[in-house]
Amino acid sequence: MTNSNNNNPKKNSFKNLSSSIQNNNNNKNKPHSKQKMICKCLNIPRENFECALQSGCTTIHEILDFTGAGIGPCGATCRKEIQKILDEYLKTNC
Repeated sequence: MTNSNNNNPKKNSFKNLSSSIQNNNNNKNKPHSKQKMICKCLNIPRENFECALQSGCTTIHEILDFTGAGIGPCGATCRKEIQKILDEYLKTNC
C-alpha cells in the first residue's frame, strides 16, 4: 500500500519547501537582512509567508503549517498580520 501523500505533488512541494523554510527559521542568531519580521517569536520574515502563498497556500491554517508560524510563546499574535498578507494576496491574485 502506498502513502497517498507521496502521490500528491502539491503536498510534496509543500513538505520540501516547508522543510527548507523551517531550517531558515531555526537559525535565530542570523537575522534576515532588511526584511519585516512577521512572526517575531520564531524570527519568520514576510518573505516566507509570500513563499507559502506562491506555493499554493490559500488559508491561514495552511500558511501557519507551511511556515511554522503561530506556535511561539506570544500566543500567535502574528495571526492578524498573516491574515492581512493572505487577504492582500487573494485580492490581487485571484
